[in-house]
Amino acid sequence: MFILNGQRIMKSGDQIGGRNYLLNSADFTKNWSIVPASSVSDQTYLNGKIINLANDGDAQHGVQSLVTNISDDVKEMTWSCFARADNNGDTLHTELWGGKHKYNQPLTTDWHRYTFSDILDKENRNIYFWGNPENKGIIQIALPKAESGLIATDWTPAPEDFLTN
Repeated sequence: MFILNGQRIMKSGDQIGGRNYLLNSADFTKNWSIVPASSVSDQTYLNGKIINLANDGDAQHGVQSLVTNISDDVKEMTWSCFARADNNGDTLHTELWGGKHKYNQPLTTDWHRYTFSDILDKENRNIYFWGNPENKGIIQIALPKAESGLIATDWTPAPEDFLTN
């Protein structure tokens, strides 16, 4: 067991990820469904393209991706992205597997990495990133990652990205 500041952060047997299950997460060229109010920018953050999640008053302004090649022994999933907002306090809405495991993360105007974890649902393998319709401005995300276990690791591309590029 590992303890930091009096809290258990990891116990023996916890899975630690590493492999990114989101394809093309550096440039969003394939395997991503981008809703019309959102767009891939020519700008980059840490060499990854940025997606602008524009607020058009509709809850459906965002992106989603199918998580691929998950082995049957994966029970827990951690997903993350770098994000910022035009306005402090605007929120990034993210869901694991559509309609389950929802988070509304308040953002700042500076880039930060945000991490979320929950139980894997083998039936629906989509991850969603949206801006809330109540937001005053644009949410930007870059370099999303989905990995096994409850411990987030540094962003890396999916191994399949090297095979297709």
